[in-house]
Amino acid sequence: MAQDVQRALTTTGMNEQTTAYENAVGSAIAARFAPFSPADAHALTPQNQVWVQNDVRYLDFAGTSAYGVAGSILAGIDFLATEKMAAGFFGGYSETDTNTELSGISGKFEAQSFGFGLYGGYRLGAGLAVDGFIAYTFNDTDTTDGRQIASWDSDRLTAGLGLTASYMLAGITLTPRLSVSITQDWAESYTDQFGTVMPSDDYTLFRSYLGTRAGTIFDMGGTPLQTWLAAGVEFTADNAGSLSKVDDGASGRFGLGVAVPFAGGLFGIEANTSGIGSNDYVDFGGTMTLSFAFN
Repeated sequence: MAQDVQRALTTTGMNEQTTAYENAVGSAIAARFAPFSPADAHALTPQNQVWVQNDVRYLDFAGTSAYGVAGSILAGIDFLATEKMAAGFFGGYSETDTNTELSGISGKFEAQSFGFGLYGGYRLGAGLAVDGFIAYTFNDTDTTDGRQIASWDSDRLTAGLGLTASYMLAGITLTPRLSVSITQDWAESYTDQFGTVMPSDDYTLFRSYLGTRAGTIFDMGGTPLQTWLAAGVEFTADNAGSLSKVDDGASGRFGLGVAVPFAGGLFGIEANTSGIGSNDYVDFGGTMTLSFAFN
């Protein structure tokens, strides 16, 4: 597979994975210190919290014959260290599968990742919290380009910071959020089945997000149903090739979700899309969250 295509598809997967990390950590901390968020039905600050987040997305590389799917499942647990501070750890699996048709040659790009990390948050004030995380990910990639087959491993580090607020306005809960992150991937050298030696490589991805969620609660026969609309702008920059769909640009991200408490926990689901307005990259899919808080 051409080096610039390979680099572009790698950073696309990095972007999907990093977004999942950011959303999971931000939601977990907001559930404690800045409700209301997709992972939060708990207006209190419980001693312990466990959560699961599952993302499934379809990737549309507009203007090319490349398309694919990406998904992840993450789980975490955090503890209330002090009245204003929480800390925890998370881990999970993510995968990106992409098909290409470039210059009349069919190809396939498959990346499987296993990661884990530490995260924490601090309540700055009523309805205002800061969160951060650092994660390590092991990545195994397989590519096919016509009859050419290759496989290699890489190590990845991701770090991010976020700020979430929550306040009421005319009966609507607004939760604006700002987040920034950087991901660095170090890929080992490899030799394909034709004996071609490819040198080691590295990939860098920077991303930031600024947006808000507007939500309200409906009484469904005694059960509080959370509903929300989300909209924001994300900026991404990478060092990949021309095919990259997360290459140095801003685009819109939108979501529509609901959440309902049950059996001491909260189940939420959101339909969302990103890449709107970037002219070359759109993904759409859904996010499921399940959380339990207990003392």
